[in-house]
Amino acid sequence: MPSDDFSNIISEASIGSPARERLTQVLRDAREHHRTLTFQQVSDQVAKLSTEKLARAMAVLVARGLVKQILRVESPEGGGIKDFYSIEELPEDIHDWRTDTTLHIQPENVTVLYRF
Repeated sequence: MPSDDFSNIISEASIGSPARERLTQVLRDAREHHRTLTFQQVSDQVAKLSTEKLARAMAVLVARGLVKQILRVESPEGGGIKDFYSIEELPEDIHDWRTDTTLHIQPENVTVLYRF
C-alpha cells in the first residue's frame, strides 16, 4: 500500500501537518519492518499529537484493515498471557500460566498493540 493511503486515511481524523507526515512515516516504517507497536510507542514517536486524534486515526486504520489491533492480556508479574482480537473475545478471567493462578482481567492487564 502506498504511504499516501496512510496519509489520506489519517487526514480523515483531522490531523494536520506536520503531525500527519510524522504519523505517516511511523506507520510506513512499522509496515516495512513488520513491527508490532503499542499505542504509547506510536504516540511517543509522533509527539505533539492529541491522544484523541491518534486514537481516531488508529481506529480508522484498523476498521479499513490496514492495521491489525491486538488486545494482549498481561500478567501482573510481567509478560503476555494471551492475545485477543476484539474486546468481545476478552474473558472475565484467564489462567495466568506465568503464576499458575486465575487472573480477573482488569483494564490495567490489557495492552493495545498494533501489528503492521
